[in-house]
Amino acid sequence: MKVLRWLDDNFEMYFVSTILSIMVVVVACQVLFRAIGWKVAWQEEIARYLSAWLIHISVALCIKKKKHISVDILPMLLKTERQHVILTIITDIAFFAFAVCVFFPGYGIINKLMFVSVQRSASMRIPMWIPYLSFEVGSLIWIIRLIQDIYLQLKSLKSKEGGVNTQL
Repeated sequence: MKVLRWLDDNFEMYFVSTILSIMVVVVACQVLFRAIGWKVAWQEEIARYLSAWLIHISVALCIKKKKHISVDILPMLLKTERQHVILTIITDIAFFAFAVCVFFPGYGIINKLMFVSVQRSASMRIPMWIPYLSFEVGSLIWIIRLIQDIYLQLKSLKSKEGGVNTQL
């Protein structure tokens, strides 16, 4: 149970931090190598694929911490905390529907890349399903985080305070 709690609390932050650190080193080496006249093709490719992983997992982190971009005009018009909670649930459900619509077609693409076409990247020759998997893993984590948030918001809606629950 402790491992699951730790993963729930820290997975995205450590994953994003690690990927970002690797990207910084790879891009810095690429700049250095270009300055001395060496051209290394795999560095640009790995930076692009790491960027995809970084973006998709960062979205999950933003969902968890409630730091994603939003428009504040509607919440400003709402008067009670209960209305804010209901609006949060509605937006979470809409985002959940988007994540599900992204996940299932992506699943078919991954299967095709793994078992039918077996396409490889140009420079590193890695199977292309690995970079594409970033979107699948990311959208799956989005779905999990959105389910957690909807559950917590429904729980807070049933409580006497009806306050907005910001902790996952």
